[in-house]
Amino acid sequence: MKLIKTAMLVVICICLFGCEQQQKKKADKPLGRGKVLLSVDFEKGQVSKYKFTSEREIALHWEPAPGKSKPAAKNKVDYTNEKVEIVMTYEPTKVDPYGLTTIKCTCESVAVKRTTSKKKATTKSDAVKAFAGKSFNLIVGPTGKIEDYSDFEKVIKQVGDKAFRAGRGDVRIKEPDLIEDFIASQWFLWDCVGSLGSAGADGIGTGFKWQSVLSAPTPLVKTQARSVEYQLSEIRNSHSGKQLVIKSTYSPADRKLITWPMPYSGRFQVSGPFGFLTMFIKNFQVISLQGSGVEVLKADTGQAIRYKQDYKIVLEAAGKSKLGTKPRLEIKQNFTMQRLEQ
Repeated sequence: MKLIKTAMLVVICICLFGCEQQQKKKADKPLGRGKVLLSVDFEKGQVSKYKFTSEREIALHWEPAPGKSKPAAKNKVDYTNEKVEIVMTYEPTKVDPYGLTTIKCTCESVAVKRTTSKKKATTKSDAVKAFAGKSFNLIVGPTGKIEDYSDFEKVIKQVGDKAFRAGRGDVRIKEPDLIEDFIASQWFLWDCVGSLGSAGADGIGTGFKWQSVLSAPTPLVKTQARSVEYQLSEIRNSHSGKQLVIKSTYSPADRKLITWPMPYSGRFQVSGPFGFLTMFIKNFQVISLQGSGVEVLKADTGQAIRYKQDYKIVLEAAGKSKLGTKPRLEIKQNFTMQRLEQ
């Protein structure tokens, strides 16, 4: 046990030393021509506001299973459209340019819209709305990487509890929710810079590439990951200073988001058509995932100005199905973020 603790302390010291050295380079070391040192600078008490949007169209294809006939009733497509808009403010309360910064994150508002093939909006309230008015702390390193989200995780669990129906005895029934989209929005804000790490210690220039893994929220109760490749596309001038244009492409991930926070635990049933699917199909496999995005950052501070991400993911039931069909989900996803003037 002592050896494990000692090893952990050594790793932390190395990370902090590396962050300190990167910040010193930004202040003291001249970079090569056409290069920038990409890190996030925070100023205590400086509040920034962002609007996040997640919108997707889900097509559920009731395809016949191999060797089965094609019952007309099951050769159909059900559509669901989901959209959530989130307004957040961020205030650094403890700032260490060479170490960890504590940021108070406050959710000002959440708006949700969900429609089905019948073109009717659902009347049930989505649990994600419970984030409105709540605050939590994120501890972020100078590279922009989230180092501690334990306070956020407590709030996630509180909101996750509200996704369940009350008074159902021993059977826990979970309603559809967009909580995972809210969680994703907080990671997306920091990931572009945070995933760069030591690879950008000597500065990066146009064409420089690096990789990351992000979530791909779906209506199924599972954490789906996608691989991301970032590329510095352009360093341009604007009336407010230099801006960095980062382009990104998406593909199926070869690893999972092991540390991704989950809003609920234990045994439960999920209501609606996607809950019905998971009762009979234990696993869905990714057939394809592709898309692209663009993000604009302030060159001097590394702080995000806006982004847009678009991709399509196709999931299909893996193995045999008890339904006599092999359902396929086709999801067209769009994420946007915009820094708001205050």
